[in-house]
Formats: sequence, structure tokens, C-alpha cells
Amino acid sequence: MIAVLTGRVPGDVDEVNALKVSCDQWLAPSGCSDPHTPASLLKLWYRELYEPLIPSEFYEDCVSSYGDVEACLRIVDSLPLINRLVLSYLVRFLQVLCSPVCFDAAFVICY
Repeated sequence: MIAVLTGRVPGDVDEVNALKVSCDQWLAPSGCSDPHTPASLLKLWYRELYEPLIPSEFYEDCVSSYGDVEACLRIVDSLPLINRLVLSYLVRFLQVLCSPVCFDAAFVICY
């Protein structure tokens, strides 16, 4: 189920584009019943960032620090402020999304 909610299944292209237009105009989304649509929009937003969330100069450090929590935290702490804030928000959002309460509610709604 988490795979479904986090965008392993793409949303309908027309629905994703319509949702993007709404968000670009600061309109609250309405009538979106497919969880794949907002998940696809979120992935699209990250793909379209001018600079990657994790800048390329951090790539080697990230690869070599795989599995070392303290090293990963040091890398995150050394990111530019805006990148660190966006990454922190994303991680917190995914933690909430994966929480048992949200997961159970999403499972009931989607299936």
C-alpha cells in the first residue's frame, strides 16, 4: 500500500496536469479521488526543481555514507538552508503518511 501512496503507480496525466495548473494558480485542489494523482504531482515537482534537492557536489558523500546515520545527518546539516528545509519537510510528510493511523485510513479510502 505504501508503494501505491508514494507514487509507484502513475496518476492519470490529464488529472496530474489539471492539478498542477490548480496549484500553480494557488487554488485548493478539489475532486481528486485518485491518490496516484497528487503522488505523481509531488514527484513531478521534485523532478522539475531547477537544482536537485541534494546538490551534485554531495553525491559522492551520500554514496559513501550509505548506512551510516551520523554521516547522513552531517550531510543533511551541510546542505544549503532551503534544501535542508525542503528535505526535512518531505521526510516529515512521508513519516506522517506512513504512520499507522494515516496508512489505515488511506487503505480504507483507496480500497
